[in-house]
Amino acid sequence: MSLIKLENVSKIYNDRVKALDDVSLEIMEGDWVSIMGPSGSGKSTMLNIVGCMDTPTKGVVQIDGIDITNLNKKDLTAIRRDKIGLIFQQFHLVPYLTAVENV
Repeated sequence: MSLIKLENVSKIYNDRVKALDDVSLEIMEGDWVSIMGPSGSGKSTMLNIVGCMDTPTKGVVQIDGIDITNLNKKDLTAIRRDKIGLIFQQFHLVPYLTAVENV
């Protein structure tokens, strides 16, 4: 089974900016993946969609066999909590909490 699967995923902002155009991708357990491309090519948009922080304009996204394309906020939060781990460029730490409390 695929851990991450995108089928014909597109993301269009403001009815004119195509951030992703018909992207299909399948990542299996144990795969190592590198996402590379020039600035503005859709790397961050794709990761935001896979990380359940954004939704595609069209297409299907599956995480661990679960179609997340039309899930509500509560269910997307559960997927993020239980299935996704992201490390951001900016740490977004709460300054008055300890390192352990920030986790």
